Amino acid sequence: MELAAGSFSGEQFREACAELQQPALAGADWQLLVETSGISIYRLLDQKTGLYEYKVFGVLEDCSPTLLADVYMDLDYRKQWDQYVKALYEQECNGQTVVYWEVKYPFPMSNRDYVYLRQRRDLDVEGRKIHVVLAQSTSVPQLVERSGVIRVKQYKQSLAIESDGKKGSKVFMYYFDNPGGQIPSWLINWAAKVCWSLLEVHSRPCLPGYHQWRLHNSKDCCLFLPLEALPRGAPTRCQLELSCMKCLLTSAGRCLPVQRHRGQGPT
Repeated sequence: MELAAGSFSGEQFREACAELQQPALAGADWQLLVETSGISIYRLLDQKTGLYEYKVFGVLEDCSPTLLADVYMDLDYRKQWDQYVKALYEQECNGQTVVYWEVKYPFPMSNRDYVYLRQRRDLDVEGRKIHVVLAQSTSVPQLVERSGVIRVKQYKQSLAIESDGKKGSKVFMYYFDNPGGQIPSWLINWAAKVCWSLLEVHSRPCLPGYHQWRLHNSKDCCLFLPLEALPRGAPTRCQLELSCMKCLLTSAGRCLPVQRHRGQGPT
C-alpha cells in the first residue's frame, strides 16, 4: 500500500469529496460499528490482514471547516496535545515533502513509525468549499528503518470537510493502518473502535487553544486569522502596553490587536 513518488491524483480528491455527498457503502460488507455524538463509524474486514478499514461520517458542531483542517495539518501543534507522539516532522526527500511520525507504544511492545506523503487541497465543488487531505505510506532512502522501531508500511487516510450550513463541520474520513508485529488483530481492532468512538471528545479540547498557540509560536510579524479563532469570552484587546502587534482579520475587515510582551505570548 505504499505510494510511489509523486502526488495524489485528482480522482482521489474527487472520491473523498463524493463521500461527503453520498457515502459509498454499497457493494461491500461495510458494517455499522458505532454511532455516537452525531458520528457514524463503519468498518470493512480486510481479508488479507484480518484488520478493518474504517469510514467515519458525521457533523462536529461548533468546529468550523477551516479551523478543523488547519489543526489537522499542523504537526507542531499535534505534538502539544498528543501524548503518544515520540517524533513528528516533515522532511524534503527527492523533491517531495514526506512526514515522519513515531508513535509511542506501551511496554513491552515496540514503537511504530510511519513515513508518508500527504497533500491538502481546498476545492470548490459546485459552490461548496471542501477541504480535502490525503495521506498514504511511502518509502524514501533518507528515512530508513531503525532497530527497535517497527515501520508501518500499510497506512492510508482520507479526510474531507465542509460546512454543515451552520457553525459546524460535516466530515468524512477513511482510515486503514496495519501496525505489523505480533499484536493480535482483535486487540488492534478493539483499540481502533475505542479511538473512533472518542473522535469528537478528543478533537474538541485541542481546537479552542489552537490560534492562541499559533500567535505565541508564530515567527511572522503579522498573522492573519479569522475572528472565530478567538476562544469564547476572550478579550479582543489587551489592556497592557502593546509591545508587539498582531492582527486578527475578521470577516468584516476589522483588525483586532493581540499583545505579545516579554515572550509571554498573547493575552
